Amino acid sequence: MDRIRPTQTSALIDALRKLSRSKAGAADTETGAAAGDTAPPDLRGELRSLAAGVDIDSDEALRAIQPQLLRCILQHEWGKDVESDPAFAGVVSAVNEAMLRDPRLQAVLREALHALR
Repeated sequence: MDRIRPTQTSALIDALRKLSRSKAGAADTETGAAAGDTAPPDLRGELRSLAAGVDIDSDEALRAIQPQLLRCILQHEWGKDVESDPAFAGVVSAVNEAMLRDPRLQAVLREALHALR
């Protein structure tokens, strides 16, 4: 497997944007997906479970859950076996730190989580 570099964050940003485009309410009866939602149902479910009970409007709570959410999104984008790559933890940490420094990325994450609820 190719080593992952911390600069490869576009998949994460794209996944967050897909999640934030979902429209609450209009559920598809077969998949449970909201109309206009482009994120796969299994990813939505995993993220929904991780964020359950978390006050996503709280900056502190969002910062606390963010690494787990990032790990989930990146595993979904790159495959579950990516976690065995020694560089994966560093990628998650680097992306997390970059997101913590950029309020726009925090807003994208928060919007995506609101869309999942």
